[in-house]
Amino acid sequence: MALSLTVIPSIFWAQKPATEHTIRANEAVKTELNFDDRQDYEDANRGFIASIDGNAVLDKEGKVSYSVEEWDFLKGNTPQTANPSLWRQSQLNR
Repeated sequence: MALSLTVIPSIFWAQKPATEHTIRANEAVKTELNFDDRQDYEDANRGFIASIDGNAVLDKEGKVSYSVEEWDFLKGNTPQTANPSLWRQSQLNR
């Protein structure tokens, strides 16, 4: 039983390539929105005070409970499997 519970998550989270339908839908989003407009990024940075010391928040035992670095994958280009608008929104929330 324990073995089956540890295997299940990897089955569900295994990355698959985007289907042709997904690729076409995501390409359509790129034509509908102005991704060259950087105002959203400027707005998101307005009022920025400081980064998290060490890029991580630690719990009482000193273990990392949140790490900014876990979101570094968002610095890259939008993968074909992701909606470009949602990817951009995630970058703004980073």
